[in-house]
Amino acid sequence: MEKENILRYMGGIVCESSAVDQQTQSLSAFKIIDQINVNIKSTDPTVTSKSLQKITIPLSLQVISLWKRNKQSDQGRDIEGKIVVEIIDPRGEVLAKHPINVLLPLNKIRSRTILNIQGMPVSTTGEYCVQMKEVNTNGKESSPLAKLCFDLILNKE
Repeated sequence: MEKENILRYMGGIVCESSAVDQQTQSLSAFKIIDQINVNIKSTDPTVTSKSLQKITIPLSLQVISLWKRNKQSDQGRDIEGKIVVEIIDPRGEVLAKHPINVLLPLNKIRSRTILNIQGMPVSTTGEYCVQMKEVNTNGKESSPLAKLCFDLILNKE
């Protein structure tokens, strides 16, 4: 029997940057990503006739997520969840994995995470997804908790 997740994903975005107000703890996200255009020279050795070998473009991304305790019974204790964030290309291939920890102290119901990713791996034009999975104490990943998707267009010059 599969163990129930201790965290519930409440929502999130992919953006280039964000800022947290020190007094109010309010979060502002800047340059929210729904489409990325990448110009590649056709003489680039990574470009083939059909697609592109996996490369990393110089783009900074932030994956901002809001998490909540999954059960009311966990209210009386600190909980820490482990999440893996995957970048998936249009063919379904996982191009990168980034682990994050989510800490919900005793007195908090919700918590947000901000994952900074330096460099975006790309392989072809199409819809890319940032997918979140919870990792249990045995290291087994859950089914996806969420997917945040955006389009990436490769323009060959």
